[in-house]
Amino acid sequence: MSIKDYSDDPEISISYMDLEYEDHPALQTLSCPICTCPAMPIVVRLPCGHIFCKAHILEWLKTNATCPMCKTEFEKKDIVEDKVIEEIINTLKVSCPQKELGCDWLGERGKLLNHLKNSCQYMTYKCIYSKCNYVGLTKDKEEHERICEWKPYVCELKGCNFKGYLGDKQHHENVCEWKFVACPNYLNGNGCQMDKIIRKDFQEHLWKCECFVKDLEWIIKKSDEIQEHQKNNFTYYEDQTKKSYERLKKLEGIIKTIEDDLENDMNTSKDSLMSIFMDFHWNPNDKNSSLKLSNNNLIVKYKKHSSPGCSWSSVRSSIPIPTYIPAFYFEIKILNFDEDWRYSNSIGISTKQAPLNQNIPPGSKKMWCYFNNGSININGKTKNYGSAVNINDIIGCCLIFKSRTLFFTKNGQPLGIASKRIPIDIPLYPTVGMYNNSIIETNFGQKDFMFNFLGFIDDLDNNEKELNDMPRNFVNESGDEYEYDSYSDEDEYSEEYSNRNTDSSFSESSFSVSDNSSDEESIASDGEQNESSLSVINSDITRLFSELFN
Repeated sequence: MSIKDYSDDPEISISYMDLEYEDHPALQTLSCPICTCPAMPIVVRLPCGHIFCKAHILEWLKTNATCPMCKTEFEKKDIVEDKVIEEIINTLKVSCPQKELGCDWLGERGKLLNHLKNSCQYMTYKCIYSKCNYVGLTKDKEEHERICEWKPYVCELKGCNFKGYLGDKQHHENVCEWKFVACPNYLNGNGCQMDKIIRKDFQEHLWKCECFVKDLEWIIKKSDEIQEHQKNNFTYYEDQTKKSYERLKKLEGIIKTIEDDLENDMNTSKDSLMSIFMDFHWNPNDKNSSLKLSNNNLIVKYKKHSSPGCSWSSVRSSIPIPTYIPAFYFEIKILNFDEDWRYSNSIGISTKQAPLNQNIPPGSKKMWCYFNNGSININGKTKNYGSAVNINDIIGCCLIFKSRTLFFTKNGQPLGIASKRIPIDIPLYPTVGMYNNSIIETNFGQKDFMFNFLGFIDDLDNNEKELNDMPRNFVNESGDEYEYDSYSDEDEYSEEYSNRNTDSSFSESSFSVSDNSSDEESIASDGEQNESSLSVINSDITRLFSELFN
């Protein structure tokens, strides 16, 4: 704020020291001794009783410490605002600062700001249109804004979309294709009755108007018009062809970029998927004591009977199968088994409630597995499925989440659908079972699968359709035919699963992975994890895998 100018409105500056006051007996008494003018806002008073303009006395105080009138000493904290005296001063009458331009207003100083802001016709006015440089007086505002050449203008004729400025109006009306014009033969009385022709159709009317004489001049004009029209069309289509070609090249570049991104995303997603698989091992804390683990808990060996009458032993993985991926797959290699026993080993999935030891023949509920004799257990029901296995055979187990489909592979070849009613709403674990000197080696993606699993999920829908079309009967290696028993998949989906609280079932899981390659007694001290943490991870990356694979 300058000493000279003050106003409550930032857009209007009042020079209080230049105001012309009507004569009044108290003018001198109410004046600031420093500027000798009636004190301007803010009015202050010193302890000695003298009044000043606040701006002026503060400036005085920078070099003086006494009252300019009586020399009484004072400090800045002694200065107080006096609203009563200020209101009295504001009742003094002043003339409008624009008096020399023609304003005859005379009123109280306290009402001056409102006058200048709302009613004075002699204030400086700048045109409201940004491109206009006009500066005048407020009294000329209405007329200027009516005729300003930079005022927005829109053609009112139906069909015309022209938008410009008022300065363009005359020219536009002379060329607007939607304006009505009259045929010259109507204006000169030669017989044409067309007095309202849209300008864009005017030239065409002239060529067709029967009142025109088709002389040589008319023929030459017509010929020139046709050639010009053809030339314009050629130029237009040539330009459009160039633009289309440029757009096509841009689109080709965009498509190539998208294809590269998709390929990179797919490669990345496959790598991410396999990295998830590699977190799986057999859980030394979730197995029957008859089994021995080795080789980073990937080799399982049947070493002894756990208890009288309980000979079939199982082990589950350290973590449940995540449901945010499109499918899950693992393989086992049969290193040894007793060929005299119909039930020596199995591969499949189970819930946490499935037993880890069973009597022969095995086949409990809450378990879905493929036995070495070619049969399968589907939630407690045994069915013929595929051919018997031999030593060094590689058997795989695949679960497709979208369709809840389970199938098995043998030496890289799918054996057809085993079930389409797997209860994926509860935690499921990779599971193997064995008996009597059986040994298997597991591959959770630590090396390449024999079955082309990544190729299978690349075109999951079509590959699954081929599985559906496979016949459900097979011939075992001894030549005996196994027929697939007809049964309803509803049999396998126990009613208890539909009402199960997934969270409570999930929390019963134990997450422990041992990297010890010797045996079951060497278990990592921090092996157990809370399954709820895995659930959090699942929710964080569900969207990513859904977008990449679905």
